[in-house]
Amino acid sequence: FETIQLTIHQWGVDNRVAFDPAKEERVILHHRHGSGDSFRFLGPQIDCKLLMHEAVAGIVKRARPKVRMLLRSQRFYTTPNMIILFKTHIWGSMESQTPAIYHAATTTLAPIDRIQEGFVGAIGIDTLQALMEYNMAPLCSRRDIAMLGLLYKICHGLCHPHLRDLFP
Repeated sequence: FETIQLTIHQWGVDNRVAFDPAKEERVILHHRHGSGDSFRFLGPQIDCKLLMHEAVAGIVKRARPKVRMLLRSQRFYTTPNMIILFKTHIWGSMESQTPAIYHAATTTLAPIDRIQEGFVGAIGIDTLQALMEYNMAPLCSRRDIAMLGLLYKICHGLCHPHLRDLFP
């Protein structure tokens, strides 16, 4: 660890980047033998075993109150308007961490998926009708589409070179 840390600090000195020692942590990321406390990295909360329970819980914690508030106003809006409001104000918070949580187990991601399913049911339509009439695909499908889009951009050189280097 010390060698890697010194190398990174030397890179920082060479590139005029200062690292805050208070924000440094040593963790081992491994699906079975992860070690260390959870940490925040570019938005999502990451646990050392990469199970992503905390990140999903954070998304659910932010999205549920928004859905409740939207459903309270249901009597003032038509179904298409409710869906537009959901897409505008809630999808963004639910999908902002898709690359970080994509690998999580289906059971871990289920609470996020249930938010949209509950909303669709509460406004009186089913999942198929939401997809076919309102272009509101289930979140599991939207996550797959988002990651396929990322891989497409990587394959066609439409992304940052450093991201492309991660997927040779």
